[in-house]
Amino acid sequence: MSHTRVQAGRHGPVPASRPGEDGFEGDACEGDAFPGAGCQQDGPGRVTGRSGLRRAAGSRRRRHRWDRLLRVVVVMVAALCWPATVALLTVHATVQQPGYYERVLADADVYERFYSQVLTDPQIVEISDQLFAGLPVDQSLLTANLRVVVPPSSLQGVAASLADRTAGYLRGNGDTLYLRIDLRPVLANISQLASTYLADEVSGASTYPVDDVSRFTIGLLDALDQLSQGRPPASVPSITSIRLSPRQADQVADVILDRAGRLDAGERQAVHEQLVTLMQAGDLTSALAVAGPLVFDGDEAAIADLRRRVGGGTTIDLGPALAGLPESPGTAAVRAVHDLGSSGVLLAAGVLSGLTLVAFTTGSVVITRHGGSGLRLVVAGLATAGASALAAGGVLTALVGDPFAALTGPSSSLPVSVRAMIGDISSAMVGQVRSHWLGFAAMPLVAAAGATVVASVVRTPVRVNARRQRWWTLAVTSATIIVLLWIVMPLPVTPAARYCNGSDLLCDRRYTDVVYPATHNSMASSDARFLGAAQDPDLIGQLNAGIRALLVDVHHWTPPQDVEAFLRGLPPDQRATLEPFTRGARSSRPGLWLCHNICQLGALDLETELARLRAWLDANPTEVVTLIVQDAAPASEVMTAFGRAGLGRYVFTPPKDTGGDWPSLGSMVEKNRRLVVFAENADVPGTFYRRFFRYAADTALDVSSPDGFDCRLGRGPGQPAPVLINHWITRTASSRADAAVVNRRASVLDQVRACQRRQGRTPTFVAVDFATIGDLVPTVAELNRRLTR
Repeated sequence: MSHTRVQAGRHGPVPASRPGEDGFEGDACEGDAFPGAGCQQDGPGRVTGRSGLRRAAGSRRRRHRWDRLLRVVVVMVAALCWPATVALLTVHATVQQPGYYERVLADADVYERFYSQVLTDPQIVEISDQLFAGLPVDQSLLTANLRVVVPPSSLQGVAASLADRTAGYLRGNGDTLYLRIDLRPVLANISQLASTYLADEVSGASTYPVDDVSRFTIGLLDALDQLSQGRPPASVPSITSIRLSPRQADQVADVILDRAGRLDAGERQAVHEQLVTLMQAGDLTSALAVAGPLVFDGDEAAIADLRRRVGGGTTIDLGPALAGLPESPGTAAVRAVHDLGSSGVLLAAGVLSGLTLVAFTTGSVVITRHGGSGLRLVVAGLATAGASALAAGGVLTALVGDPFAALTGPSSSLPVSVRAMIGDISSAMVGQVRSHWLGFAAMPLVAAAGATVVASVVRTPVRVNARRQRWWTLAVTSATIIVLLWIVMPLPVTPAARYCNGSDLLCDRRYTDVVYPATHNSMASSDARFLGAAQDPDLIGQLNAGIRALLVDVHHWTPPQDVEAFLRGLPPDQRATLEPFTRGARSSRPGLWLCHNICQLGALDLETELARLRAWLDANPTEVVTLIVQDAAPASEVMTAFGRAGLGRYVFTPPKDTGGDWPSLGSMVEKNRRLVVFAENADVPGTFYRRFFRYAADTALDVSSPDGFDCRLGRGPGQPAPVLINHWITRTASSRADAAVVNRRASVLDQVRACQRRQGRTPTFVAVDFATIGDLVPTVAELNRRLTR
């Protein structure tokens, strides 16, 4: 019987020797002259003898050492190159893109805070007063209408310009980062306001008689010269004692319009006819008032003075952004990014990524040839790359800290409101950078996890028969389709939650047991360009900001006698400011208008605004809104306007009895009767238009200081169900500075608690001026949460 065994070898079956025949026993090969002298290779892949084994073992040890070194090199390359790549990609995705800065400003709510916090800061008020000093417009008119002078669109334009310049510099465009603010939109708005003010002054100028056309012409030219210089004429010639012929009136009209010089043919002809008619009637004052804005074309002298105050020209030049700054890691980094530019940053990131890829590929191939696991090396490298990038991000955040600490710290000379806003801008900038950094840093970790999952699936193939395979394919296909449909048209997995006025807690509460944030003189907004505004956003903007009760005034267009009566009731300084805007008023506009006191200072067409309200209700099907109308127009006309605007399907009819039960908000939402309309004076039983003070009462309207609020009831029944808190300081004009004080949470809650003590219930409406300043909406939300406990 043969003692030969077959042993698996690298190059095929190898006969297995008997003991002592393979040269291992006795330290010698068969046939060797000297014991232990070693063996020779007996064919490819076979080593015989002790010395051959030693050489093979040494070769394996050397390969293992090189493999370990190669693994260390690959991991080190990943740990060093990928964090640098992440830094470069983050730089390109953030500071080199204008959109980054615009997102930061939006996250910090800069555009609204500029009006609600910065402009109300006493230090800023003082600066703006100095800035606008010298303009021939009453200064209180400018400061009260800064949102008109500097509208949000102008702020966004300035921000976009600065963002483009900064991102362009960091992308390598230009050698110096100059920061300039374009004043042209602001100057244009000041010019428009000043033009209206000064041109309307013409209609109040005194007159002096002339007895011939030549003296009249001289006086007219003098008045036009003064208007063109931004000064209202002290007096104008009267032509009541002479009559201009049609040819003379036509010539005078041409003289006026030649000074205007900015009308097309159709506009010139229309104004020409109006001027001729007025002058033939002997009313040169009204003729100049019509031509005033055209002749004046902005107060160039005053605007030039304002330009001089800010350094000349139409821009504020802040100079080179990096000039004068001490050398620091931050300034060095900014200059390095600029020197690299956008293409340099991407090229460097590509080189580092390519180096990492080469290291992974080379290491994987070599390790695999040596019998190791190349995939394991790649997974380890990816995990190391991601972990090192995350760690580097944490270290850099700690080292950099707050980039604006010098501007926001206690030693800063900036106003408190500006410091707070800059602090939030800094936080938003860091947050955006951190978000991008984490996204890029996590990519290798996601790739490592995916490679591990794929490898485990490949190593454990599942054997299934044809039937099971069909079911498996169907299941995978169905799951894929469901996921895709879910992405395109996401559906709730649970029944939709009930929401009423933004909360699931309010649906079961009766209408009169909910607290509603309200705005006083809601229509008088700076967005709608009202002079003497009481709010900043328009009606829809207020609703979007969380307001759910609007106090509006409805009038016919104000006739001249009512204008004069209103002006007589004003203090002398306010009368002097507003009178030029109202001279020559004519009650010639039909329809109903939302305006305060007199429509010449700002007005909105009622039906147009009601149509916008209907569209908002269409888009917000779970919101209940209340209108409290100070009605100076017949009820039939107001109700007709609601019908024409398409609000008939939304209006709710209040209970017949004042003590009747009101429905829950949930019921009003389900029935789609989500608009409650009250009138201060009219009362039409059986309809939606009922008198507010039949059902409710309000607090005093004559509070003149922040500590004067209490719950003394004014109009309405003594023990009402709903109570309207009038929480604003009563002055001739609404004040942002007052709103910044009384709209705070503590002030609002103090008056609410006073009503709770005196009336035994929480008020239903809390109305304020400038509702976007302060804490009205969150404070009312807090009250509603308390009431549900």
